[in-house]
Amino acid sequence: MLRHAILAAACLASLTARADWMETRDPLAAPVRPADGATVEQTPPDFSWPDASKDAKYTLNLTYPDGRTRSMAAPQNYANWSEQLPAGRYSWFVVKGNEKSDVRSFTVGPKAKPFVAPDMKELLAKVKAKPHPRGLPDAATLKKMAEQRPEGVTKLSREVTGRMRSPLPEQPNTGSPNADNNRVYEETKRTMNALAAYALLKDDRYYEEALRRVKNMAAWDPNGTTAYTRHGVNMGARTMTYALVLGYDWLHPKLDASTKQLLLNTIKVRLAHMDKDVIGERSRVATHPRDSHAQLSATMLGMMATLVAGDIPEADGWAQGAVPLAINLTQPWGGEDGGFSNGTPYALWDTGDLQPHWYVLRWATGVDFAQKAWVRNYGRFLAYFNPPGTPARLFGDGHEQAQLVEQSARFGKGYTWFAPSPLGRWYASKLSGEEAMRFEYIMPPPDSGGAAPFPAGTPNSLYLPTTGWVAMHSSLEDEKRVSVYFKSSPPPHGAFAHQHADQNSFVVNAGGKRLAIESGYYDGYKTRHWWNWLKQTRAKNAITYDGGKGQIFFEATDYKEMGYGRITRFES
Repeated sequence: MLRHAILAAACLASLTARADWMETRDPLAAPVRPADGATVEQTPPDFSWPDASKDAKYTLNLTYPDGRTRSMAAPQNYANWSEQLPAGRYSWFVVKGNEKSDVRSFTVGPKAKPFVAPDMKELLAKVKAKPHPRGLPDAATLKKMAEQRPEGVTKLSREVTGRMRSPLPEQPNTGSPNADNNRVYEETKRTMNALAAYALLKDDRYYEEALRRVKNMAAWDPNGTTAYTRHGVNMGARTMTYALVLGYDWLHPKLDASTKQLLLNTIKVRLAHMDKDVIGERSRVATHPRDSHAQLSATMLGMMATLVAGDIPEADGWAQGAVPLAINLTQPWGGEDGGFSNGTPYALWDTGDLQPHWYVLRWATGVDFAQKAWVRNYGRFLAYFNPPGTPARLFGDGHEQAQLVEQSARFGKGYTWFAPSPLGRWYASKLSGEEAMRFEYIMPPPDSGGAAPFPAGTPNSLYLPTTGWVAMHSSLEDEKRVSVYFKSSPPPHGAFAHQHADQNSFVVNAGGKRLAIESGYYDGYKTRHWWNWLKQTRAKNAITYDGGKGQIFFEATDYKEMGYGRITRFES
């Protein structure tokens, strides 16, 4: 008995010694990146790992192909390595206190493209030395943009002119956060239209209209019904704050001192609310990155902080916390291959929301998200999983919604102009029906546009390993194609948020028609229909048992389990 006890204790000690503190049972935790054994397409790759505790401190250790090792203190459970890594095989581990994680390896391939995050002190010194407006391209580029978008500029001019004599809305106070949010969105859209018209046309009438609307929103109580709160009007509030910051920056040369102070006073309060929510003393979005609201808020906060750096003392700290995290995350719903696990409708909405902020950050700071691996490869996701002529979207909430045809065109073209590629140019050239006066379409820099050839040698099938999605087309180039889509998502991209319990399911379209469909409709998040049909396996082309029982999903397991899949082999 004693010998058995000693053996058991020895086995337990051995297991304890081999345990890796990076292993976690939290399905929402930040993933380990780069994955062990991966060949990365970005140099340096993005590093992240699960956050062990609220007070954990980390040191990232990287061993180079020649055997030397460098160490870097991490701001939290992520790190942006400070130099481009040459092609070769690397190993890395993270130390937490006295605990060392398992050693993992990755390879920088010969085709990996560089993206080195900026030194934030140098970046902030550069933007502070830059006069306002910072968040616009130069005058010659703006002139070309207006000339290239005549239809959109004409519509924009009519829209703004037609509202010049309309009364300004009072601060929303309906008693319903959703209703208040919608009213904030509508007034923000009108304000953004006026700002874009002035930026493109430099007409004093548009300056006065933009100023009128910006000052009106600035007078709304930043701690009142339009305040940024996690469970309130956070989406409308952050978008309104964005309009106020652009108003301050774009109109700055003509603003008087009292108006500048009015804007800075409310911007300061509103950005502080955003920082407290997503960054603070320990960033919740770094700990749990698959949070669409928080991830976008972090990117917006970082961008806006650079526009007011030097004018608001706290802006330096906000930018130093948010910009590196936004760069590291870029898109937590997918990996370097450009996938997006949260469904193609939210792929369009999320990246459509991000486009203006990526553009402004590029103009203001030179930080170019178009060089990030996920952004570069996202064009493949669009072309294969939302191809021209497709009758519906795929694998998530909103797949059936008709208005996505317009948004596919607007966001697809806006993305392609931001991060152009031969496949992306072909894709964008086949899209139509966009609202030509919206920011995502009218404000991107000049592009050749027009027809673009289908790139020779482009395969008709695509497998995205990080999200477990497959698209198989008879001919990707042909809008009358037959298409078969398959999904089986590995961790961490399980049945959560706007993804459904649909691992190992398929969709078949042919000739622009839906044949083997995902059923249901998106009437809202967590409605009765969402819970009882749309989210369920039985609404898909997938296996159920005992009269319709299907896979688990996160929300139905008391937020404890996901429900994953895995593709073990793919051949085209």
